[in-house]
Amino acid sequence: MDTVSQEQPPSPRPPRSKRGRLSLACTQCRKRKVRCDATTPKCRNCVLRGDECETFDPRRPNGPAVRKWPHKSSQSISTISPIQRRASIATTSQQSSPASSIVGSQHAGNKERNPSWIERAYQESHSTPDSGTDVHSNDSPDVVMNTDESSHRIKYMGSSSLQCLTRFIDLFLQRRGFDPIGRHFRWGMCFTEEYALPLVPVLPDLPSMSVMEPCLKKYFSRTHPLIPVLDHTAFISDVLRFSEMQQTSPTGLQGAVTSVDAPALVAVYAVLSIGMDDHEGKDGQCWHLLGQAIRIGYSIGFHRKIVISNPNQDSGNQVDRQLHSQVWWACYALEKSMQLETGRPSAIEITDCDQPLPDKTSGLDPCFIRWVSLSLLVSKISEHIFQRRAETALEFLSGISELDQALVDWLDEASEDVKANQSASKSSEERSFAVFLSQQFHQAQITLLRASLLFPEASFSKEVQRHEAKISTARLLQSQTTCVEAARSIITQAAEFADSQPDFLLLTPTPTFLAATTLALQTFKKPHKRMGRSDGELVRTASDYVADCYRRVGQHSEFVKGVLELTQRVNQVLSGDNSSSVDQTQRPPQQDLQTTNNDQRMLSPNQFGDVGTDSFVFDPLEYFQDPFQAMPLDHFWAVMESDFATIGDQGMC
Repeated sequence: MDTVSQEQPPSPRPPRSKRGRLSLACTQCRKRKVRCDATTPKCRNCVLRGDECETFDPRRPNGPAVRKWPHKSSQSISTISPIQRRASIATTSQQSSPASSIVGSQHAGNKERNPSWIERAYQESHSTPDSGTDVHSNDSPDVVMNTDESSHRIKYMGSSSLQCLTRFIDLFLQRRGFDPIGRHFRWGMCFTEEYALPLVPVLPDLPSMSVMEPCLKKYFSRTHPLIPVLDHTAFISDVLRFSEMQQTSPTGLQGAVTSVDAPALVAVYAVLSIGMDDHEGKDGQCWHLLGQAIRIGYSIGFHRKIVISNPNQDSGNQVDRQLHSQVWWACYALEKSMQLETGRPSAIEITDCDQPLPDKTSGLDPCFIRWVSLSLLVSKISEHIFQRRAETALEFLSGISELDQALVDWLDEASEDVKANQSASKSSEERSFAVFLSQQFHQAQITLLRASLLFPEASFSKEVQRHEAKISTARLLQSQTTCVEAARSIITQAAEFADSQPDFLLLTPTPTFLAATTLALQTFKKPHKRMGRSDGELVRTASDYVADCYRRVGQHSEFVKGVLELTQRVNQVLSGDNSSSVDQTQRPPQQDLQTTNNDQRMLSPNQFGDVGTDSFVFDPLEYFQDPFQAMPLDHFWAVMESDFATIGDQGMC
């Protein structure tokens, strides 16, 4: 039968398979004679009408009522998510055997849709000889659905999200017999998306000027240069006006303001909240609010350049038009950054805009200008890697090569600007902006070259070498190394910045988590590399940093547990443990001495030494002491300038 099916030409329009009829509909659907979808705990019709969804079997009035779909394959259709059903290429096949499933995908795949490169990488990684299986999978790794088993709390995440990347980590973990970590993401989704509104809104009074002044100063020095959406002079006048209205009104600020004052008052409270670091890390809510701001900007016309015939007669509105341009490009940069970090669709496109790009003559902060130019590249990366599916491997790889060269050119231009301003000493805010731009750049690099991490290395290298005559292959063959180096840079910068600087609002933990995931993937693929244990320590540093950030904003403990489990799995792989029976209890954030010693012993290099030597615990405070800790400054300065023999005669001690 398989031979016959292969010889027959594919039909131009394959018949659509009819949906199986439900064995027993709910009571309300049976009364109205409509189709019931058997969704639990309530079908869709009952959810829309607000009815109680109950089911009973008329043939067994006293027995339990069971609703089910007829089985069409080894896996029940009712247990497959809609995304998995759409991701299945062989729609006309009944999956009677793996061979017939593959044949069905060959016939129907070209007619319906081509699988994305992420699906191809997942299938190749799933069917490698190390996995011990070559079974066609219905998983859809480029779309993930989060739900709590209800019919109204569902969230879909795109292929650029970190959750989709962890699907490949779970693939390696399951191959070694460990539990996956991707199951923890659904707990984090509840926190980032949901927001409890008060039943009775109350407008709090503004604090005193002595409290507001440090907050305003902090905002305009650390946030406003990168997000210049306010006019400083007009904003300060609004703050003074509201403060005066509050003092003169007997009912406080709520009884003095009107609906006309609402936009300015919202800006004041937002700035004070940012200055007080009163943020909750709800990126889902931020994405909704940013989308509303973008659509309002479209309605007002912020994306259009207004041409004035006689600029001298319209000098009063010049400041407003410049502010409109700044607001638009700030929204653009923020939205592209969130699209890259969270895997959500974009609401703003450069093709709809004719506003001139900010340049050095605009008087804006240079970091904002570089961020906008980087956001343009991030938009192209997201479109090429995740939105537009390349028809051939050559088109896919050539696009990666061109965008990679564009990132290199952007870095060279940024380095020239840094060298030009190297004479001036940098403030703490400027160093914060530099770290932020560096993390955005490295995150874009990892996203662009992600295919080299997900595909088997031999498969990716072979495909690149096939097109050696048409594209530049030097950097493409080093893509995996570039991703690993970028991940190491992100973790190192985040750790050093956390030790030296206070919290910076724009430095989210997502790039650091992405870097930890990248190093974990590399470790799982090559656990015997010499840099494996140092990368394991970097993963541990990143996981602890990300977990602390999420705890501070109040993220769900189960999601934090998933972040910390990444370190445990990397340590278990580095130690050569393939058993899933290891103790998988989560280590608390404040480790005691015994736990620290055990982890140090796990990552100690004694495995490269003699087998007969006893393992030891290294304590740096026991073996090393600073020989200059009690030395006066003038003697220490003399050591740095003079000969040690001469200084020794002076009796330094």
